[in-house]
Amino acid sequence: MAESDEQAEKKGSDKGKKKTRVWTIVVPITAVTIVAGLFFIFFGGENFLASDDVRDRTYSTEERIYMMGDGNIARGTFAIELSDPRDRQSLINGRKVIDWIISNAISDFDLSSISGKSGREALEARIEDGIREQFPSMHVEKVYITSFVIS
Repeated sequence: MAESDEQAEKKGSDKGKKKTRVWTIVVPITAVTIVAGLFFIFFGGENFLASDDVRDRTYSTEERIYMMGDGNIARGTFAIELSDPRDRQSLINGRKVIDWIISNAISDFDLSSISGKSGREALEARIEDGIREQFPSMHVEKVYITSFVIS
């Protein structure tokens, strides 16, 4: 009889330990979730809603392979941010022209001139200028290199 009482007491203490372990996991996760939600409500709401607008004004190219001026092969994708979402359709319709502009811009660069942040910014500016020449009525805010690999 004494053994069964000890076993029952031991089982009860094991259940208490399990409950304590569960609470030590659940409480911090819940607290972090609540804090993150409050942070989003107070600080992230406007930026989150603004991203839909930016997405509507951004044209992203498909991944293409380009030949650089020094003979290196580059693979890249680009994002073109516009002022007016209606201009996005013009870029979609003129994607062959966009590919040509990007190809010409990349062919003006070699490995040493495109290396580093200043080289990437120069390539972005060259593409941006080419788009402005070919589509004068369109206002391009910024061109971004989303991926660029040289092999």
